[in-house]
Amino acid sequence: MLHQLDSSQFRALTVAGDVTSLLPTLAPQQSDDPNTLLAKIIAAIGAAGFVDVTLTTDTSAYASGDVVADTQVIANACRAVNQPAILQSVMLVDKADQGAALDLHFFSANVSMGTENSAPSISDANALNYLGKIAIATDDYTDLTGCKVAHKVALGHLVKPATDTRDIYVAVVNGSGTPTFAADSLVLRLGFLW
Repeated sequence: MLHQLDSSQFRALTVAGDVTSLLPTLAPQQSDDPNTLLAKIIAAIGAAGFVDVTLTTDTSAYASGDVVADTQVIANACRAVNQPAILQSVMLVDKADQGAALDLHFFSANVSMGTENSAPSISDANALNYLGKIAIATDDYTDLTGCKVAHKVALGHLVKPATDTRDIYVAVVNGSGTPTFAADSLVLRLGFLW
């Protein structure tokens, strides 16, 4: 059941700044009473979605520390243009059944991590777009016989999109071993909270 607010409670809530930053994304109408607006806020908070990305990779064997997949777009990762999101979960499907330790590096711009099958090489200026890393360890995988799947949850990793977009970017670096992948062996399923 929806909690009923009277006008003074609603004004106190909005004056405190708890919801005013959400108002542009909620499309409030001047005729909205406090309870209608509260319903819109409740609908907006906790919204979630998945974005799938099939990573394109080099097909040669990788050395430890090599770039496996140079920077690639995660389209529509954020709910609205220029609005941040929370990366809450990562699932990596390894169709090549390698189960290698991999580091996922996230960026707020389309900047190169380096040449695939070589060590990372990123400029100081491009590093300013770095949003952080999620490490996939070898023991994060579940072996499903023909493939391996790694799943990381409850990440709470705040990301911001590239300017005037809803997109973020990801690059993948080999953490250890010498895995070999087909061009489309790695698929990411990213769970976002908006």
